Amino acid sequence: MKQLRILSLVGDLAFGGAESRVLALARGIDQERFHHRVGVLNRHEPARDSAFGSLRSEFARSGLELVEFEERFGKSDASGRNPLKVLNGVVALRRMVSKVRRYIRAHDIDLVDSHLWSANLVGALAARSCGIASVVTDYCVAEVAPLIVRAGMGMFLRCADVLVSDSSVRANGIANWSGARKLRVSVIPNGIETPISAKTPGEARKLLGVPSDRNMLVIGQISGLSEFKGHLVLVDAARQILDQCSNAFFLLVGFPRQDLDYPRRLQARIDELGLSSRFRTIGYEGPIADVWQAIDIHAHASLLDSLPIAIAEGMALGKPAVVTSVGGIPTMVEHGVTGLVVSPDDANALAASLVQLIKDPEFARRLGDAARHRFDKEYRTTVMTRRLEALFAETVAVRQSGVARKTEAHYATH
Repeated sequence: MKQLRILSLVGDLAFGGAESRVLALARGIDQERFHHRVGVLNRHEPARDSAFGSLRSEFARSGLELVEFEERFGKSDASGRNPLKVLNGVVALRRMVSKVRRYIRAHDIDLVDSHLWSANLVGALAARSCGIASVVTDYCVAEVAPLIVRAGMGMFLRCADVLVSDSSVRANGIANWSGARKLRVSVIPNGIETPISAKTPGEARKLLGVPSDRNMLVIGQISGLSEFKGHLVLVDAARQILDQCSNAFFLLVGFPRQDLDYPRRLQARIDELGLSSRFRTIGYEGPIADVWQAIDIHAHASLLDSLPIAIAEGMALGKPAVVTSVGGIPTMVEHGVTGLVVSPDDANALAASLVQLIKDPEFARRLGDAARHRFDKEYRTTVMTRRLEALFAETVAVRQSGVARKTEAHYATH
């Protein structure tokens, strides 16, 4: 059997769900059946790693080979209001597509597996021009997508063979919103391995600047520092929680995304409510398992989302959780069984549910145990990887059989 050659493309290696998904795939893919490489489009900039966080060290520790295309794409004006910046973006796009196309041809790639809009655009265009299969993975929320992203999504969806997302809500939403209703859609949830830390809970708390008193319960949210992740709602809920539970402490872990001013606004709201002594906001570049060691109860207050990897991580560790009913989250967390689910942007409901878990530790333990059992069945890396492998093989076969049929038809007419 011919070993299929797969190129997974990402824009960069910032901390995020898509990048973690690629890392898990690279670690777990069957190397006898697939020759897999990860391509990074954007030039490596240490200063950017410091500001946004990076999984580059995780790839290095795993001994994974990276293909560096050394471009800088994404500085164009995403709003579409600055013609010069848009033009610069188009020039950079053409340059990147050419580089990826040359790599595809030089290394006989069978399928491009790309992730998030900029890599999807480059990967789909390069694969299409080379006549090979293309799988694009996205979780884009149309409500927050800027103009140039929307235009780019429509283009790569028309060029790709398959759209993959981690939840049916987002997959169908992208296909319907973009008008690409005939595109094949595959829903494959993220898979992870249970995070394991070498640190004790006490060591993790000290490292993260969290009170070491074990009577203090740490409520933690792990996510990118973007407003749609709902941190401000959690801050408002915290005021109510502390009125009833004096032993609560809040830990927010993540790096900023596009809006670099958001962390300042978040801290200003914490200060305004007089909560500074009960909140810690930090970007941590070490193993995420260290962070989980410090957390007793998981809160995920998103206003918009797909199927966050942090929820799977918390489930894997048996952490009781309160999450919001957005995107595909309700398909992962069953209210009252594997966690508590509340409406988004409802600080009162979020506070009441978190207070319930703090005051009823036995109920919280049952939720955590059920969540761990659900994770073992559905969200391990092997489940995701085997499904992706099957999708890759099938997509290549369909593409190659289609080429064969076109060739036969061509000869039949001559």
